[in-house]
Amino acid sequence: MRALQAFVVSLLMLSIGQAGATDGQELGTIRSLMEEGQLATAGERLDAFMAQHPQDTDARFLKGLLLVKAGRSEDAVEVFAALAQEYPDLPEPHNNLAVLYAADGNYEKARESLLLAINTHPSYATAHENLGDLYAKMAAAAYDSALALDQGNRGAQAKLALVNELFSERTEQSVPGEVDSFIAGTDHREAVDGALSRSAAMAVADKDKVLLAVSDWATAWSTQDVDRYLAHYATGFQPPRGLSRARWEAQRRQRLAKPSYIQVSVIDPEVEMHAPGRAQVSFVQTYRSNTYSDRTRKSMQMTRVGDEWKILSEQVVQ
Repeated sequence: MRALQAFVVSLLMLSIGQAGATDGQELGTIRSLMEEGQLATAGERLDAFMAQHPQDTDARFLKGLLLVKAGRSEDAVEVFAALAQEYPDLPEPHNNLAVLYAADGNYEKARESLLLAINTHPSYATAHENLGDLYAKMAAAAYDSALALDQGNRGAQAKLALVNELFSERTEQSVPGEVDSFIAGTDHREAVDGALSRSAAMAVADKDKVLLAVSDWATAWSTQDVDRYLAHYATGFQPPRGLSRARWEAQRRQRLAKPSYIQVSVIDPEVEMHAPGRAQVSFVQTYRSNTYSDRTRKSMQMTRVGDEWKILSEQVVQ
């Protein structure tokens, strides 16, 4: 848990709120109380502060950290998920979600969150390192499963030993109190890649590209970049309600341009690979503008076009 908490602390230092000097001092005092282990007192003061400043982003990050320290990971996930929805261009909430998902053993959701972080900021080195560590953990779990079925599998034994050695070396080199990545480890993705089968690696890469395509589609919609938004739809896309492609595009251009602002978030996306070059992605979509807001579950059929993934169809599902 030490590495997990240290990682969240490092993200908390990001000052994206607009609190004044006095408010900043109060949040600093609350941080100090938390570091001293006085969680009850810190919680009381933080609740009082948030009652006066319910939208203060720094306070909400701090609330997420307090929940983690109190062992309330599920509540912390809700806090960081809400921040990720409201600030889709910030990678830190996605990274924090990955921290919590990985700690719970949900490596798939952790991977999806890290990919969203990387998509918002491709130069965010921490997310890249964490993704490499995560793939190593996933590989180790697969080797464990292989050995459970065949204890004499020397190949799996050797590969698992390699991964364990890499994590062991990192642990021995760690300095007490240093800020570590959420899964302690250096960049050993290269060593693990050689142990993954080619077909499995290709499937992972395709899923990643589908997720990145959906994330960019939502970003284009949120920024009201109509041309970029429409470019995510395949030539064979089937518009709803029997509309022609030309009429549907004209309708979408009007609806994207009309609001003064739009915010679209993709939550908990799940990808299923079907026939070669085809995939289905399901997710919860939240939409907010100055005139309307809703929350729906959506399913998309995707097709690979060259090195890109495009939308063939989309529908709201119950």
